[in-house]
Amino acid sequence: MITRIEIDGFKSFLDFELDVPPFLALVGPNASGKSNLLDALSLVAAIVEDGPERALLRQTRGSAADLFHRFADGNSVGSMTMTVDMVIDFSETGVAPVPVPVRCTVVLEQTRGTPMVTEFTVSVSDIDEVSWPKRWGASDGALRQLMQGRTAFVGEGATGTRFPWSRRGSRNPLLEKYLLREVRWWRPLVLEPERMRRPAPGPDHLPLEADGRNLAAVLDRLGEMDELWRVEADLAAVIPGATEIKPLFDERRQEYDFDVVFASSGRVQPRLLSDGTLRAMGLLAARHDPLQQGTLVIEEVENGLHPSRVAELVRRLTRGLPDFREAGPLRSLKQVVLTTHSPALVSALWPEQADGLVFTESVTHVEGERQRRSKITKALPVAETGEPGTFTSPWDVEEFLSAVQWSEP
Repeated sequence: MITRIEIDGFKSFLDFELDVPPFLALVGPNASGKSNLLDALSLVAAIVEDGPERALLRQTRGSAADLFHRFADGNSVGSMTMTVDMVIDFSETGVAPVPVPVRCTVVLEQTRGTPMVTEFTVSVSDIDEVSWPKRWGASDGALRQLMQGRTAFVGEGATGTRFPWSRRGSRNPLLEKYLLREVRWWRPLVLEPERMRRPAPGPDHLPLEADGRNLAAVLDRLGEMDELWRVEADLAAVIPGATEIKPLFDERRQEYDFDVVFASSGRVQPRLLSDGTLRAMGLLAARHDPLQQGTLVIEEVENGLHPSRVAELVRRLTRGLPDFREAGPLRSLKQVVLTTHSPALVSALWPEQADGLVFTESVTHVEGERQRRSKITKALPVAETGEPGTFTSPWDVEEFLSAVQWSEP
């Protein structure tokens, strides 16, 4: 579970800080920086998994040099720093989490126009250095569980341990193992219905791919694990008339397939299902998959769905997430992070899930004596009070929703 992100010098971010609760909805128009934040997480994950050189070479949006914050005069910053605080589950059984606070820091610099990673460290944080539990109002029970998890990992009386990372990985193989398991979930699900309609080749026992291409295989496995009924129940609440999911396996072709049963039309093949139905199935399957641990990242959750259905889908996706304010022990470290520009979704989440709403906006930044200008992303959590320009007040949210209602035909 990601708990905090700090970014300086990456794309549209300068001195950017954001606490990340178990449910985070980044709300903002296009070009406000929502996707850039997900890109930063994906880059850190790629560096952990593949190493710095390979991660920089595999950038899908422009070159590695384009990752550095650029000013209006065409010049860019010379370095960037990305720090991600997280709580990693070190349990093997999955019955009860063993939470350990961990920090990952990556520093990149440009040398003669060539980007390179100059620092890459992972550390187990001291409890006294972890600030988010206090800001979240974490209970004594949650803090105790966090301290016990940290002690179980590093040993009684140990201080925060810093592990430089290299091409060969970390000097702590156990930490490396669990960090790799954590960051694999940071890449957003960008589901492609056309791929989800196709049969999935077997054997496949993996979690849902980012584009959803193995949905049929995941549904079959969930059926074998007696977890498919959870997907069916939530799908029925999101898609009117959907009553059952029928996984299929073609022995001769060794392919997985499925049908969806509707009350009015019976069994329907994937090629006839709407994009919205397929996307909802994919997201719900990922949410209920026991193999899907940590953070579920969803870009533009409303794509392909009617506004009235998006809110119910998000309610289903966020049920059962951990609440650090509860007195009892944490039962899981699952998390949902999504981006949206849907006012209808904001209206549905407000005010019950106001703690998870963060509005993003692009503003003009003027730096130093040279008065260099650039566009930067600001994240404005919902709060009653704070420094001007650092939060969105409840009144601002009400005004936003009122303006949307008046603008609707």
